[in-house]
Amino acid sequence: MDKNKQKYKYLYLLSEKYPNRQSVVTELIRLKAILNLARPTEHFMSDLHGEYESFFHILNNCYGVIKEKVDYLFSEEMSTSQKAEFCTLIYYPKEKILNLKKQKLITTQWYSQNLIYLLRLSRLMSYKYPQSELKNLLPKGYETIILELLTARPNDDTFQEVYFNTILNTLININSGTDFIIAFTKFIKKLAVAHLHIVGDIYDRGQRPECRDRHRTAAGRRLHGRPRKRWRGMRGSAGKGCERNLPADPYGYPDAGDERLRCGKKDTADGRPSKGRHPHHRYDCKCLLRR
Repeated sequence: MDKNKQKYKYLYLLSEKYPNRQSVVTELIRLKAILNLARPTEHFMSDLHGEYESFFHILNNCYGVIKEKVDYLFSEEMSTSQKAEFCTLIYYPKEKILNLKKQKLITTQWYSQNLIYLLRLSRLMSYKYPQSELKNLLPKGYETIILELLTARPNDDTFQEVYFNTILNTLININSGTDFIIAFTKFIKKLAVAHLHIVGDIYDRGQRPECRDRHRTAAGRRLHGRPRKRWRGMRGSAGKGCERNLPADPYGYPDAGDERLRCGKKDTADGRPSKGRHPHHRYDCKCLLRR
């Protein structure tokens, strides 16, 4: 009897989300199909140490995934230099377009050709994602038009070809080509890497603490370990060593060994002894396992 009550409780809760048989069947089919899709790409990084420029470039090129897909898709259509130019457009669209405008190389044909290239690349990279999740990755404000371009079949039907070309020509004629290129590049970067895991130090030194803010805007971000961005300048705030202003580590001790090195103090019996030439590196790789 207790088992029946428990089962009824679960069914009652499920009925709130799936009120009828058809909704249950739809969800079962969807979940079963998703299990057979290729697993999206995940990337792990550690020890950023405030190196914003390098981190920003790695985010933009998606760790080489975009270049790999461009080489695969356009190997017979583009030369090596053309593929490099196209990749640069994806990595830094605003800067690249501004540079081309100064050189007066931007034309209607350029917009049309590159939008088609971006569309083809988006189609190739979207095969790992179900349609429901794909909609969530589309840039806000551009979902409708990009989705129409993705689902159009201009090679199968004359009316579809006219429909596709009308959408493309209209957005170029109303001076929205740049906006849609930028939207496509954001979409491609989200497709390239589903989850980004930051393991270990984000900003404990260096000139640019924006690494952490930039990480917040990345798709599917995960944060493991301690950012440790408050050590600098904390030495005199409490009148004692800066380790007092830092949270304790998972073992219950302040990170005395690290911070005393930076404060000019040596390891003492109160702290843990160094385990190598660079003791401030000794915990970084274990953050994911500990937490």
